[in-house]
Amino acid sequence: MPILNRIFGKKKPEKTLPREIFLKLKPVRNPYLEWSKSERGEVIITLRLKKTKKTKFLSKLFSSVPKEVTKKVTLDEVGSFVWDLCDGKHTVEEIIKELSDRYKMMLRETEVALMTYFQQLTRRRFIGVLVPEAKKKEGEEFSLRDMEMP
Repeated sequence: MPILNRIFGKKKPEKTLPREIFLKLKPVRNPYLEWSKSERGEVIITLRLKKTKKTKFLSKLFSSVPKEVTKKVTLDEVGSFVWDLCDGKHTVEEIIKELSDRYKMMLRETEVALMTYFQQLTRRRFIGVLVPEAKKKEGEEFSLRDMEMP
C-alpha cells in the first residue's frame, strides 16, 4: 500500500509540533558546516558538494575542473542575525522576541516568518534543535522524528 500511496500522491497526515514545544526548542548550527562573516556582516556558508561520477570523470579529463566542488550560500542581514542566535543557548521564543524588537515587527508576524525560515534551514541541514526535557502526560506519545515544525 505505501508504494501505491507514493504513486498516487497520497500522503500520511503530517503531525505538527505543538506550538508550546516549538517555542522551547533551542536551535543550534550544524557543527560540520564551514561559515564565515563578510565585511558587511553577512554570514557565508560554504558547502562541500559530493563528487558524482560525472564530476570525477570531468576532473580526470580536464585539469580545469576543480577536484573539490563547493557552493557558497550567503544569508541576508536578518538571516545572519538569526544565524548568530542559533547557538544552542537561545530558545525559539527568545529569538522571536529579539528579532521583533530589532526589526520592529509584531510578535505573531515574526513567529510565522521564523517558523518558515527554520523549516528551510532544517531541511537543508544547516541547523538542528536541542529539545528541552519534557514530561509526557499519561498515555501521550511524543516523537520529534515524526513531527514537523508548525
